[in-house]
Amino acid sequence: SGNARDFSKYETLPLEYLERLHVQMSEYEAQFADVEENKKPSKSKRKAQEKIYRTALEKEYKASQKKFVGASGEGSVTVEDKTVQQQVLHLVKPDGIAIEVYSDEVIAHIGQRVKLNGWVNHIRFQGKQLCFIDLRDSIGVIQCVGGAGIADSEEVIGLTRETCVSIYGQLKVTKRRKVDKDEANEIVELDIDFLEVIGICPVEYSQLLNEDSEVGQRLEQRHLLLRGLKTRAIMRVRSQLLMEIRRYLYSHRFEEVSPPTLVKNSCEGGCKMFQV
Repeated sequence: SGNARDFSKYETLPLEYLERLHVQMSEYEAQFADVEENKKPSKSKRKAQEKIYRTALEKEYKASQKKFVGASGEGSVTVEDKTVQQQVLHLVKPDGIAIEVYSDEVIAHIGQRVKLNGWVNHIRFQGKQLCFIDLRDSIGVIQCVGGAGIADSEEVIGLTRETCVSIYGQLKVTKRRKVDKDEANEIVELDIDFLEVIGICPVEYSQLLNEDSEVGQRLEQRHLLLRGLKTRAIMRVRSQLLMEIRRYLYSHRFEEVSPPTLVKNSCEGGCKMFQV
């Protein structure tokens, strides 16, 4: 039929994920039509958006294959048609006091155990025993490193971008060598010993915006766009500027008031109701 879609290239995904892909593409086309006055997205735009949704679903499906079942902590998991018996790994919060800090305060707490709150800006794995989490808070981004027992835990494996977490660990200084240069930069990293998930973010939610998103889609998801480092920097400069303007005016004995807003309005006949 005219609405039939060719899913032959997505054979790695189960039927339920293909159905979700179909629903997501239908919603995208409907949102595009609302923004672009009932126009359909071009073939290239539709293909790019479909790739974003497909990649997110494939990631979610692979993550679900790594989860185990069983009340006793043991279960079966199928990975690439091979069934193996493994034990579920859960993180246990260690004893000890952790100082709650922001990302711009870490230098003053080198060598101490701290707690950082924020959102997962990016996560990457190197094998099964090492992971890197870029944690973003209201100030900036800091890299958190998880070794054996952390990278292969259920909490870390199930992480998605924009998930809200609290990460505990010891701050340390690491030297990172520049490419094609002899000198190395010293950066502060957090050696993770515990991670607590505050609020999980659905995979589809974190894939709504990307570099190829159209202007209409960016405006629809403005609340997500404000989480980007560039937009946040602009908003921070704007906030600082307004604060300084207010500080200057207050120092000269001005008072801030909020008067009613006067807008230009017209009646149905086109006559002006009043002059502004």
